[in-house]
Amino acid sequence: RQHSQQVYEYLDRRIQNQFGRQDVLPATIKPLNQVGGRYVDFLIPGLIAFSIMTSSLFGTGMTLVVNRRENLLKRYLVTPMKKYEFIASHVVGRLFILVVEFAAIMVAAWAIFGFVPAAGLGPMFVLALVGAAMFTAIGIFCGSRTSNTATMLGITNLVTIPLMIVSGIWFSRELFPDWLKFITGHLPLAPLADGFRKLSMDGAGLRS
Repeated sequence: RQHSQQVYEYLDRRIQNQFGRQDVLPATIKPLNQVGGRYVDFLIPGLIAFSIMTSSLFGTGMTLVVNRRENLLKRYLVTPMKKYEFIASHVVGRLFILVVEFAAIMVAAWAIFGFVPAAGLGPMFVLALVGAAMFTAIGIFCGSRTSNTATMLGITNLVTIPLMIVSGIWFSRELFPDWLKFITGHLPLAPLADGFRKLSMDGAGLRS
């Protein structure tokens, strides 16, 4: 066990002190709880990325499936609306939902944990826009040929669950073997979560 040496030294020190050992130079432990160094500061950027992924995939893809099931897509074809306008409407709709979603997470994180991103809210929201557009495109792809909600739910879960496990949402990808870090680095959720963490914890700019 990695911590066995620390446990041994701690117990040895306590036992020796009980039997009269006196330290020449006393030392004290002062816990640090500063913003940026806590686990919650690592977790919240990952939760933002995960929330953007799930809401985009389930929201956009499921809407397309319902439209197809109710034969609304065929009716849209006979209207003056162009195809790119239909796709753009989903992207714009996701952006409105993103504003509410992003604001709710950031306000709750600030009110409960005192979470404040080092780079500010502006760069965080710009990256959230990019992430929402990316996962909205994936949601449109997943819902483009699906005719029922059960199949769409299965496809979406097939995408989200593996990404949720291996993309470093709950724990750092640095714990993975090198080959798995290389693979997960090319998945869509991992770069988004890493980007949020660079902005919020390291204070990096959008370019980096």
